[in-house]
Amino acid sequence: MAPTGTWGELQDEVTANGNLLCVELQRLRGLTGKAKLGRWVAQEIAQNLRDRGLGYWPREILDVAEDLRATQQLRIYMNNSKVGGLINAVLDPGEQGDGRLREAAQGGSAAELEALKANLRELLDN
Repeated sequence: MAPTGTWGELQDEVTANGNLLCVELQRLRGLTGKAKLGRWVAQEIAQNLRDRGLGYWPREILDVAEDLRATQQLRIYMNNSKVGGLINAVLDPGEQGDGRLREAAQGGSAAELEALKANLRELLDN
């Protein structure tokens, strides 16, 4: 299977789309030039994304790589962007992430912070 586009073009598309983009696995598989989607191809995809500063969710799709389907979607985001920082703050709980979420709420009330967290969780679940 011939590659469809390049990893650099995908990165540019993510950036142009506000640092967040949903992509089907079949497209990512195409970027590897491989015909079949399996554990080793999933690892190659994950490494190519990391090499370009891109994060992905749900992480289990590539990290566990069980029952992969070409139509599964990943949310791809720039790690060093504001949205990427917020996604990572939700995915990796800790003081630093909580600080980033508080900063995003810009001194809002605790209720506003919880609403922001809920909105981010909903975004990540869809």
